[in-house]
Amino acid sequence: MSRRSHIVIDDAIPFIEGVLEPYFQVSYMPGIDIRRQDIKNADALVVRTRTLCNASLLEQTPVRFVVTATIGTDHFDIPFLNEHGIHWMHAPGCNAGSVCQYVLAAIFEVLNQTKKPLAETTLGIVGVGHIGSRLYELVKALGIRCLLCDPPLSDQNQRNDFLPLEEILQQSDIVSLHVPLTETGFYPTKHLISHSQIEKMASHAFLINSSRGPVVDNQALSFHLKEKRISGAILDVWEEEPNINTTLLSQVMIGTPHIAGYSQDGKANATTQVVRGLGHFFEIEPLKNFSLELESKTLDIEPEVEDDVQFLRSIYKKIYDIERDSLLLKNAPLFFESFRKNYPIRREAKAYKIKTTIKNQSRRIILQKLGFNLFVDE
Repeated sequence: MSRRSHIVIDDAIPFIEGVLEPYFQVSYMPGIDIRRQDIKNADALVVRTRTLCNASLLEQTPVRFVVTATIGTDHFDIPFLNEHGIHWMHAPGCNAGSVCQYVLAAIFEVLNQTKKPLAETTLGIVGVGHIGSRLYELVKALGIRCLLCDPPLSDQNQRNDFLPLEEILQQSDIVSLHVPLTETGFYPTKHLISHSQIEKMASHAFLINSSRGPVVDNQALSFHLKEKRISGAILDVWEEEPNINTTLLSQVMIGTPHIAGYSQDGKANATTQVVRGLGHFFEIEPLKNFSLELESKTLDIEPEVEDDVQFLRSIYKKIYDIERDSLLLKNAPLFFESFRKNYPIRREAKAYKIKTTIKNQSRRIILQKLGFNLFVDE
């Protein structure tokens, strides 16, 4: 009898336990602890961002396939993988809905603080890929003016409405970053937002980073927040995670432990892509069309709030309280990894059926465009 293929899996990846066992020998362990000796008999490796997949881990191992249940690949040494014939895969777009939910929640908190109406707000989106493009459609539905920046797409002439980063920074009330982390090539993004870039922002502006920590020079941001050069920042990602800059954490309006993409729906999407990828690589038919169906939920809302920002903020507070996540981290920054690993269940708008007596047609349309399933009690 031939040996069953062996897969080592990060034990924090949800919904996957029990799925692969009928077809593989499976081992689970914390991703941050995976070492070469742990994969000396492994044919495949399933990880998240905490496992660096490079020569020091993979050289002289039988691993033929490396999969990450994340959209990012900066923890992959792709030249090494390609050179050594190790196939790799990521999960692009898996958590786009979750990150958009996070950014919208952040925007509502900013507007609640500044008392700025939706229609008088300008959002700059830097990076218009899976997440940025979806966020663009959502904020348009809210009536927010939106400016876009994506040099790689601009050079491909994919759109004619892109602006240079400098103009985005100068004109936006809120800037949201959605770029991969790259250090080489034509469009390096490490420290894309540095001292000189922050100085271009308006003094009333806010910066949101839910992409990768080193995209923003954390020391520069800390300096400019101290000098009140900009009004505030919302950070979900940090340089040197999990050993983050606690001074910066105390300065930001909202600081969270890299959980923007951690909705149950986003995790289910990632696991679905991972399982299907394994099915295709190992030619296992039942896994090629694997899918996860999560249970829907019902949400009752109060339709009488007159202000649009307060109305939307009140709904988002019911499905995701971003301030709670921030308070937990600010009170206990040393538990950064623990908060990630033990993150509570959070569902996206599409998971909710809203039962309401709301009569305002424009608000009903907005809720539907945000992804909610609306059922109106007449």
